[in-house]
Amino acid sequence: CALSSDNLTEITGRRGDSVLLPCSCSDLNTKHQKLTWKSYRTGHAEEVFNDKHYRGRLQLFNNISPANLSLFISDLRVEDQGIYRCSTEKEIKDIKLYVK
Repeated sequence: CALSSDNLTEITGRRGDSVLLPCSCSDLNTKHQKLTWKSYRTGHAEEVFNDKHYRGRLQLFNNISPANLSLFISDLRVEDQGIYRCSTEKEIKDIKLYVK
């Protein structure tokens, strides 16, 4: 899976709203990927799905569309601000999230 778009994307969301952190394979016929989303909001890397801070607020779409690796975060909080990393077996993409 070759990740499409730039290495670093910046996104701004509003507190209480939802935001989509884009990450997708440029090859739409891709098979299911080993995918990891990590957050650096606390200064060190932590898998978002293991972080209680995000419980009940995250959604992936790769079960519907294997090429769509985007992460949907609902009920944004100021503490969600920081760098997020989408990584497959071979590539990474960083997204900087700002929360106003």
